Amino acid sequence: MNSFKKAVPIIAGAVAFAAIAATPFFAGAAQESPALKKAPLAAQLKESPIYNERLLKASPQIRTQITQLRQTAVQQNWTFNIGYTTALDRSIEQLTGLKLPQPAELEAKMVSQNKFAVEALELDRQYMIAKKFTLLALPCNAGAASCSYESKMTAIRNQGGCGSCWAFTAMGAYEGTYRLRFNAAIDTSEQHIVSCAGAGSCAGGWWDPVFTWMLGSKVRTEAQTPYTASNGVCTPAPAGTYKAAAWGFVTVKAEVPTVAQLKSALVTHGPLAVAVRVTPAFQAYTSGVFNQNDTGWINHGVVIVGWDDAKGAWRIRNSWGTGWGENGYMWIKYGANSIGYAAAWVRPARQDLVLNPDLLRLIDRNRLILRPIGG
Repeated sequence: MNSFKKAVPIIAGAVAFAAIAATPFFAGAAQESPALKKAPLAAQLKESPIYNERLLKASPQIRTQITQLRQTAVQQNWTFNIGYTTALDRSIEQLTGLKLPQPAELEAKMVSQNKFAVEALELDRQYMIAKKFTLLALPCNAGAASCSYESKMTAIRNQGGCGSCWAFTAMGAYEGTYRLRFNAAIDTSEQHIVSCAGAGSCAGGWWDPVFTWMLGSKVRTEAQTPYTASNGVCTPAPAGTYKAAAWGFVTVKAEVPTVAQLKSALVTHGPLAVAVRVTPAFQAYTSGVFNQNDTGWINHGVVIVGWDDAKGAWRIRNSWGTGWGENGYMWIKYGANSIGYAAAWVRPARQDLVLNPDLLRLIDRNRLILRPIGG
């Protein structure tokens, strides 16, 4: 098993749990409900054996950082747990890598891309009918109080020290949507994307050129080109397998879409590639509902896979392994840290169909670049 891409859960011992049982670490302890206060500590601290075993062995610097973050949590009424995650072993620069265009350039791209997407989706619909295939209906509806595609996603990945979050975000959205639409679990190669799509490198990139590249090129499987957490070298073989039929943005504004817009996109298209602002508090998240409101420049890509209105939060999938968050996932408050910025969806093409010739003509007509700038 690849040590970078397939993350292995950390198992804590009984001794470690006993050592921390008397030390609550819930960030919003001052706001606990009466029911939570009465609950046994073991029930309250679901991840405490995992993260506190690490904290017992942590350096003085890490211990100080955790203490300071927990103090800030109480002061700012954060509603999430803070602990020594594996993400804190790396710098934010290593963990992120999202490089977005400036707002004016982004909006121009959004308008042109969504115009193309309308035509491409219709061509895909007609093509599927002609080939006697039916897209499976998605199980979520926008009026539901909660819904999640988490069970349809592939295993949590670990990007390692390479700033390739953008590639994992793109492939996470693609893989989840492929399974939902075609009832087939697939595992695509992020390394192939990093090395060959021309969308970025370990120094950063984003999903726009990934999805555009996939309109005319096929991405390989993980088995064909395993992840190495490096830029790698692009080779012409083996041939890829999976391509895209269309993709677009949730909005044409360089801003965070509304909750209603994101829900509509989720139930229409599937998991979404989105941006978010990562901070030290984000790195240290272990559970609960992340509700920091840092307005700094957005630097990371994740996948929205669902929502829960009772929590007022999105369910997101990260690419930092299972040693972070709730086994690699997070609940994040609607709007927190700009979650949802530059949200995009992708429509996979069936693996067993040739590329739609009408789509190729549409691409040519719109002069889309199949090999993105910088590739």
